[in-house]
Amino acid sequence: DHRDLHSFPTRRSSDLTVELSEAIAKFIDYRGKTPKKTDKGIPLITARNVREGYLSEEPREYIAASEYDAWMRRGIPGWSDILFTTEAPLGNVARVPNYRFALAQRIICLAPNETKLDPSFLFWALQSSMMQRRIRQKANGTTVLGIKQSNLRKVLLPLPGLEVQREISSACDALATLRREVELHCQSLETLRTRLIGQFL
Repeated sequence: DHRDLHSFPTRRSSDLTVELSEAIAKFIDYRGKTPKKTDKGIPLITARNVREGYLSEEPREYIAASEYDAWMRRGIPGWSDILFTTEAPLGNVARVPNYRFALAQRIICLAPNETKLDPSFLFWALQSSMMQRRIRQKANGTTVLGIKQSNLRKVLLPLPGLEVQREISSACDALATLRREVELHCQSLETLRTRLIGQFL
């Protein structure tokens, strides 16, 4: 289960546990700001688009292309960065897509310091049950849990060497691919079952 990264045998004498701020080169924070939306233009990614490990195209929202530079003045996400939702929902992550987009409220973009932290390792680590617990311990709110950037920076991250990080990432990628293949196979079997039942009834 990719949400149990903690179970991987990563501990070595050289392993570290650091605050996120020590491994993230830049926090691009668009919390608390809502742009003027349009019917077409540059895709706008909101917290509702960031799911558990992937981006959903729905809901589809846009900002005007002419407003892009002014809106994204806090920073442009890079291809290896990770999107993190700070509230409603808390703790969902997704990889930055390979197209031009704008960021909306309740999202922080994490740009890893790649001399210390493999981006794919960060992607999987943030989804692990251990990290999700640590994130919630730093969150606040009664009705809706949310986390401030100042508290997110203090969340502890296990940080094995880069070689071990990449080994873990590769294993998680392979498991995710296998899981998807099984899900597609199950869907095909269900479609076949429905068709056969229809033929005999």
